[in-house]
Amino acid sequence: MAKEFKDELKSQLEEVKSFCKKNSISVFYGEPELEDYPKVQWDEDVEPGLTVFLETVKNLDQKLLILTTNLNNFEIDDEKVQEHLKPLESDEKASFRKSLDTVFKTEGMIVTYSLSFFREGVCYAYENSADWIYSLNEVMSAHREDEDEETYGGMERINDSERDRLLQIIVQNNNFRQGKTRIDRSIIAEKLLKEEGYDNPNQTYSIAREAETIYLKEIEPLIHEELKEKIQELKAKGFKKIEVRGKLGIGEAALNKFWY
Repeated sequence: MAKEFKDELKSQLEEVKSFCKKNSISVFYGEPELEDYPKVQWDEDVEPGLTVFLETVKNLDQKLLILTTNLNNFEIDDEKVQEHLKPLESDEKASFRKSLDTVFKTEGMIVTYSLSFFREGVCYAYENSADWIYSLNEVMSAHREDEDEETYGGMERINDSERDRLLQIIVQNNNFRQGKTRIDRSIIAEKLLKEEGYDNPNQTYSIAREAETIYLKEIEPLIHEELKEKIQELKAKGFKKIEVRGKLGIGEAALNKFWY
């Protein structure tokens, strides 16, 4: 049976609006400019859940919450899809078609959203992504690969070998691998690219996005497996939950995910 997709993030945002209305908090629809402000991202590993974040907003007596949403409005180009499929093996084609089907079925749905507020010159934010974001990233990257233009946004397009070199610099960077959220990793990727002499968004955005896809597909599963092994090893030695958390420096959510 084909998988059905629900706009789960939309349901969450309905809860947000209801909470804000109940607590006299105004919702501002837009995206904050952060060039001149430090940003602190909510850590899901330490304290998971949207509800806890909203309670924090309430306890701080915040009266304005900024809501930023990104929708799946990506337009698929059939010709580019066919070009991308040509060199793939049968299992790779099946995997890509599955991602393509996901993108079709989630058209118009929310890909990511963030909630943020400013307090004493600092931006505090909570972010969430749809669980199908990897499929969208894969399809978008395939479209980028199959573009024939040698320039983009007035800048010379980065060739494949240079692009691969830059991706390796990003995905091998410890700070990138340890980034808690997509935004954290994106900021680190942009910084690394700038150090390599690339600071034009038209050049760096797709590379940072591709690095995130690699992280989700290849790096994150390894990190989770390694953490699981460490937790189970300490558990077998008789350490209690609170002791394991202290030794590994992880939050309750991460611990519970691999404890059982």
